[in-house]
Amino acid sequence: MMTEYESILKGFLPALRSRVAAELNVNYGLKQTEIAMLLEVTQAEVSKYLNGTQPKSGSFTMQLDDAEVKKMAKMVLEHNDYEAQRVACRLCPKGSASKCSIMVK
Repeated sequence: MMTEYESILKGFLPALRSRVAAELNVNYGLKQTEIAMLLEVTQAEVSKYLNGTQPKSGSFTMQLDDAEVKKMAKMVLEHNDYEAQRVACRLCPKGSASKCSIMVK
C-alpha cells in the first residue's frame, strides 16, 4: 500500500501536470519543449502527458476541477509560481490546510 506522500507523487502530481500540459498545449498553443520548461520536467514526460501514455492516476483525474486547472495553467504560463502552487494545494487531496513540502514544480 502506498503512503500518502507516494500517492501524491505518483498519482496526484502526474494527473495535475498532465491536465495543465494539455491546457497549455490546446488553449495556449505551446509546444512540448515550452511546456517542459514551464513545468520543469523533460520534453519526453510532456509527450507522455499529452499522448496519454503517462500511468493513469486513478480517481485524481476525476477530482480535478476544470476551472482550477485552467487557472493554474495561466499562472504557470505567467511564471506566477506562488499562485500556481496555491491552486495545486487547493486541488490536492492532502488539502491545503495541512503542512506540506511537496512542490508542483
